[in-house]
Amino acid sequence: VRKSYYRLAQLYHPDKNPKGRDIFVRVNQAYEFLCARTAMTDGPSPSNIVLILRTQSILFDRYAEELRPYKYAGYPQLIKTIRLETKDEQLFSKSVPLLSAAAELCYHTVHCSALNAEELRREEGIEALLEAYSRCVSIMGVDSKPESLHYQVISNITMCFEVACNFENCKKKILELPQLVVDVCRVVYFKHSLSVGLVTSLAANNLDLQCNLVKNGVLWSLLLFMFDYDYTLDESGVATDEKSNNQKVANNLAKLAILSCVSLAGYEMTNLAKPKISQTPPPPPIQQKPNNTANSNYQGGTNLALRSTYNTQARNLLQEKSKGNFKSYVEEKVDDSVAEEALPEEEKKAETVEDERKYAISGQAENVVVKKILDKLVTPFVANKFSTDPDRDVLKMLTSNTRNPYLIWDNGTRAQLIDFLEYQRTTSSKEQYEDITDIYSIVEGFSFDAHKDELTIGGIFIRIYIEMPTFPIINPKTFVIDLLEFLKQGYNFLLGQRQISRKPLTPAQMMTSTVPLRPIRVNSGAGGKPKSPEIDGVLTEYAKSRTKKSLAEEHQQSAKYDFAANPNALEHIVMVLKALIAVIKSNPNVEIQCIGHFDMLFGFLSKNLCDQDGVIKSLALEIVSLVSRNKECVSDIAACEILGHFLVAMKDRDLTELQVKVLETLSGLINAQQMVKEAQMKGSVIYLLDLFCNSRHPNIRETAAEILAKLTADKLSGPKVRISVCKFLPAVFLDAMIDSPAISVQMYESTHEHPELIWNDKTRDRVSDAVTEMASTFYIQQKENPKLLWKDPEMLQDIVTNELVVSGVYLRLYVANPGWTLRKPKQFLSDLLDFVVENISKSGGEKQKEVLDVSTSALVSLLNAQPNLADAIPVLGHIPKFFRQLSIQPKSALTVLHQLSLSDICVAAIAQTECIESLKKCMENNRELTATTCETLSRMFKCQHDSLIRQSLECKLIPYLLNLLTVRLELGENPAMVKAQIVAALKAMTNNLNYGDRVNEILNGSSVWAEFRDQKHDLFITDTNIRGYLTGVNSTAGYLTQGPTNNVEVLTSPPPIDRDDPLARNSIE
Repeated sequence: VRKSYYRLAQLYHPDKNPKGRDIFVRVNQAYEFLCARTAMTDGPSPSNIVLILRTQSILFDRYAEELRPYKYAGYPQLIKTIRLETKDEQLFSKSVPLLSAAAELCYHTVHCSALNAEELRREEGIEALLEAYSRCVSIMGVDSKPESLHYQVISNITMCFEVACNFENCKKKILELPQLVVDVCRVVYFKHSLSVGLVTSLAANNLDLQCNLVKNGVLWSLLLFMFDYDYTLDESGVATDEKSNNQKVANNLAKLAILSCVSLAGYEMTNLAKPKISQTPPPPPIQQKPNNTANSNYQGGTNLALRSTYNTQARNLLQEKSKGNFKSYVEEKVDDSVAEEALPEEEKKAETVEDERKYAISGQAENVVVKKILDKLVTPFVANKFSTDPDRDVLKMLTSNTRNPYLIWDNGTRAQLIDFLEYQRTTSSKEQYEDITDIYSIVEGFSFDAHKDELTIGGIFIRIYIEMPTFPIINPKTFVIDLLEFLKQGYNFLLGQRQISRKPLTPAQMMTSTVPLRPIRVNSGAGGKPKSPEIDGVLTEYAKSRTKKSLAEEHQQSAKYDFAANPNALEHIVMVLKALIAVIKSNPNVEIQCIGHFDMLFGFLSKNLCDQDGVIKSLALEIVSLVSRNKECVSDIAACEILGHFLVAMKDRDLTELQVKVLETLSGLINAQQMVKEAQMKGSVIYLLDLFCNSRHPNIRETAAEILAKLTADKLSGPKVRISVCKFLPAVFLDAMIDSPAISVQMYESTHEHPELIWNDKTRDRVSDAVTEMASTFYIQQKENPKLLWKDPEMLQDIVTNELVVSGVYLRLYVANPGWTLRKPKQFLSDLLDFVVENISKSGGEKQKEVLDVSTSALVSLLNAQPNLADAIPVLGHIPKFFRQLSIQPKSALTVLHQLSLSDICVAAIAQTECIESLKKCMENNRELTATTCETLSRMFKCQHDSLIRQSLECKLIPYLLNLLTVRLELGENPAMVKAQIVAALKAMTNNLNYGDRVNEILNGSSVWAEFRDQKHDLFITDTNIRGYLTGVNSTAGYLTQGPTNNVEVLTSPPPIDRDDPLARNSIE
């Protein structure tokens, strides 16, 4: 010892080393202590005990991996030492800090092996530590220094408690020691970082400790710490530490406070830095360099002395002692160069881990009361970010000005909240609350002046969101549900179903959840009146549990709004409708949340509820228009059968300027087949016809025509829609709507007289008036009863004429203008054939004969104008009917057959029937039809069908025709042509391969045939019907462009020479 003393004295003597004076003094003190130890005969030496305790601390800190499997065996002596020191009246005046060293060793034992905390609990060590803790806390003040004895004891015991919190049994023991929670909350008041970390550990996953901490006022201090944060320090990028920068201490304290609030709210907390237990296999040993420090920093933002670590080189701790004061033995180094080299590395490590959270956060807030307190104080938006966003982002938000749909935060709101928190913190230090619900009762009455007049739904300021509709919403589906709930209650209020007379409230109270206020139950300590331990205790516990249950239920249930006492209820409903439009536009597929609320939305659209009906209806229309784009929404609307509420919008005066939007929405709604059926049943046709006939805007009329065409395209309800439309308009209009809505509007406003339409100004005016009257009458009825069904009236007399109409074609006009391009020629042909066959079978007077003649002429004109249509007749099955009807109405039937004989396909079908006999009888009974019949036979025989020749031979047609050549009877206007047709027919029969020889044999046996056999008689045959084989048929229906063919001038002589030839004109002159 003496040699070492001489060596160190020479090295650090002030005469040789001016910088070694402090170390020289300590070396002298250590030498004096060692030399004086033999003189100590008055009992155990406190210095030796401290030396032993700190030696153990060094061993547990440096060789933690080696000592972890071993249970610490010195707890009985250690706990006894702590108790003796705690009871010593001279505790804070001793020169040797024995209690501080004992508390530090206690921490190192549990930190080295967490299971030692369980042993400490079994040895009643937690109670002993609490006694020491409480005594030191009693003298804790704002002027307490980190190097003071009570401060060090509090820090060491705090860290020991934090390790013990990893065990449920230890937490149960802490619950039995309510004084511990009270003392911790008191220490937190003085900005003790380790105690803030202890609050997090105590509250983690333990509802009872969460409630105990909050009711003792720890929340006020934690929230106040957050406003001491300065984000410019973290963003500056400048390396700082807590030794030299107080703001760094405040920033770290604010981050710890956020984690504590999360723990108090009941989120699931998983300790990421949980101390290892003996069963865990030790990690590989870390190679330590000489002259370096092992990083063993304590948790949290503790003071500098406690955060320093032991040096890897073993040194005599007494060298660090000056007059029994060990306050700086940890932070001082023997060699200044070693300290300068090690310090930057420590600072880097501290910077690396300072922002890392000790706990992983998951789940939802289980402590509903604490969560609602935080929501009330810092808004739900910020309170939710405590558990999800980085600490620095949340703290920056709280300490800066923000204005968005979630948060209105400025200097005024911060000042108001800080004043409230400081007042409550001061009050809580003087008064004790019985339960956490008392804290909630206090906070419930708090509100920000800046938020007082704002409508808030789902934590979102509606007015701000309308101004910023593209702002991203965290959970848009939930927000839509909240908006719909508000609108539902507002709709019921406007309907008069929930008229409640209440005392007027502020707008903030009107638009937030209405919860009955509970009295603040506060005990003023000893001054309070003692309660019965049995009856009052039971009643109090019952009241507490009931209050907590009601808060939990309220947290899950939707908010209730008081519209009756709100003078701005209508304005707020309008705002919410605008917000709903904005959120649906900005977030795809959220409109599905409207399913189940369409009764209310369509009610806003159809009912007159207030003096702002125009605004509300226009907004409701926009919402319905948006949801109509979603297939699932349309299906739900169809299932609700509420289309009647929407249809009245087409006639609503408040929506006159939005009729285009109404029609576009209706077009989207009828995409579902069930909606088409409901639209047809509930009068959509009459409303659409009203717009088509009477609107002054062409685009509205065209859109109405387009929707009518869309309705008729439906396979099930389309035919009914067509019938309804044709009760008011000729069918040509509906077909024009299908082909071109714009042309249909032009047709309606024009005058027409052609084979498919007779339309003039008088008819148009009468139809328009009739449609308007019916639409207005039905609108009034449907407004009162949206489920009212539409009944089609009789066909309007104004569109009924005396003209003969088949399939929408006026036959008289068509006969006069057969060149008219029909819209549906095949349909017209089919219907006309049916009509002709039906009328041939009828017997009547001159009127019936006229009908038959006109229809037959129309059929012949159609086949003559469009000969290709004849090829489709055989499959319709009418040819055998005409042959059977030759005996009833021979002229009409023969006229048709005469025209059909021009078609080879028709002749092939005729050949399959017994037709020759019928034609022969027709000639025998009707001499005037001989010419037509002979021409028909001539055309048929040219096709060389064996069955026709066979039938002619069987019925002896050839002798009959030869006889006609001999007689001199009236065979029509042109007998020569008739004979020519007979000769042509007979010659055609001779060309048949199978029966030609037999025909020639018969003909050669006749003397008459010799006169006609050797010459052709084609010059006697004239064809007056010019068929359009070359030009074909116009493929476009001529609604407006094609005029009557009779009005076209056809020049039958050459033009004058001088009209087109200027040379000839000049020569004449």
